[in-house]
Amino acid sequence: MFFSRRFPLNSLLRSLILIPWLLPGIVTGSILLFMFDQSNGLINTILQDLGIISAPIHFLTDPHLALITVTIANIWVGIPFNMVLLHGGIAEIPSELYEAARVDGAGRFRLFRSITLPMLRPVIAVVLILGFI
Repeated sequence: MFFSRRFPLNSLLRSLILIPWLLPGIVTGSILLFMFDQSNGLINTILQDLGIISAPIHFLTDPHLALITVTIANIWVGIPFNMVLLHGGIAEIPSELYEAARVDGAGRFRLFRSITLPMLRPVIAVVLILGFI
């Protein structure tokens, strides 16, 4: 819903979100390794500089954190694809439905709950099925 509205940085932010999906897997893997590396990783460096942690966290080698780290990475890579599908679904909702609901006094939440969500159910189902696969 955020990207269906027009605002000054809309195109730039949408492009930045699409980067992990458009990059080849090897580049995305290298970026994730750079972020989660235990000795020189970006996340550990930032957390240590802020004083949140005193020793580096072993994101990729700790058995308790590895699955969580890989899940976060998978979500990061998958969000742009889901965004493209959902954005396409939102673009196909007729604007007349929203206009009629506004005339009847519907607010933002009511518009989302009564128009957007029901019209997006098929797209949401596809996104969920592909996500589980």
